[in-house]
Amino acid sequence: MALKATLNAADARAGTTIQQEREALSDVAHPNIVGIREFVEHGGIEYIVMDYVHGRSLDVLALRFTGATEGRLPPVDAVRYLIKLLEPLAYLRGILAGPNSRAESKVLAAARLKRLVRRLAAAEWHAEPKSEGEQVAMSWLCEMLTLHQAALLHPAKVLWVNFDAFLAAPQPSLQAIFHALGAQAAQQEIAALVSGPIMRQYSKAPEHAYDAQLRREVLQSADWDHAAEIRRGLAWLEGVARQYPLAAAVLRALEARRVT
Repeated sequence: MALKATLNAADARAGTTIQQEREALSDVAHPNIVGIREFVEHGGIEYIVMDYVHGRSLDVLALRFTGATEGRLPPVDAVRYLIKLLEPLAYLRGILAGPNSRAESKVLAAARLKRLVRRLAAAEWHAEPKSEGEQVAMSWLCEMLTLHQAALLHPAKVLWVNFDAFLAAPQPSLQAIFHALGAQAAQQEIAALVSGPIMRQYSKAPEHAYDAQLRREVLQSADWDHAAEIRRGLAWLEGVARQYPLAAAVLRALEARRVT
């Protein structure tokens, strides 16, 4: 576990910042975002209890990527976002193909549905997911709506990264990512990353191999084993988009990114 607190508890602005972060993070549940466990107060100081993630600190990253001398990321570099994009069909296939992913999806379903209904700002909800495929589709919509709304705040500083396109052509994708982050990377450095072990390992379990070919095989197995649930999930999404404008906006934005 890790604790995060304000550096100056007497500063009213610091208290406001931690409160805003608390409100924002309490509505976020995503595998690529540090998990929040609890919000506590002790001695007049508010703390955020979060999962500890091992790695380099931001001051190291600031020196590495921006040349900053004060150990901080300039706002123009800090406010940049890389959002991994999975189209609903790929998401359905990927989740249904893995027993662990299916189990995790079921555990998170209730919380995701609650978040989705709140974010859709609907006076009434008439689309309760009934099958596993519909439940997985609901999870996709919940997460994508959250990311879509976040991206609308800083459209010029967001780079959507299609995961399957990245696997198919990692070198130009990495080049675009470095550029979006304001970092310069030589072609030799990117080529070394692409040919190195990180592109052949499953990020959640590095002891297991993973590459574009294995992903294709996994998705194909889902087509054979879960075709009916995949169809149910896609049909559920279409139905929700017809009823709720914000859901339709997510699908329209997805189509626009596909075209461009």
